[in-house]
Amino acid sequence: MMEKTDHLAVLFADVVESTALYRRLGDVAAMNVIHAVLSELKAVLPSHQGRLVKTLGDAVMCLFPDADCAVEAAVAMQHAVAGLEPGGEKMQIRIGLHTGPVVAGIVGVKKFQFDIWGDTVNIASRMESACETNRINISA
Repeated sequence: MMEKTDHLAVLFADVVESTALYRRLGDVAAMNVIHAVLSELKAVLPSHQGRLVKTLGDAVMCLFPDADCAVEAAVAMQHAVAGLEPGGEKMQIRIGLHTGPVVAGIVGVKKFQFDIWGDTVNIASRMESACETNRINISA
């Protein structure tokens, strides 16, 4: 069942230069490094009322009750990754976020999973894509 929600904040955080990392380290070593970064990003969520919606390869999509929680989480994510060097690799991320209504629901046939859709999600994704390394892009 799909449901349109009120004003929520959607955040995308993406590991920078992951393709080059896979090329340089190989699949298994690079995946271990990416996993370490994503684990740090996910660890920030509970203290900022965030919810992991899903991982997208080398990125996370998260949902927050408001912009304040999302911005505080984004700053905490940047700080967490700044001091992280899994496998001796200096890692960097970029983050984009946008607030607004989302369509939320459970999808799947065999395995049910929560997901979100809509223009708010699309704009948050574009904010991340347009973001510079080690920055947080926030829509107006």
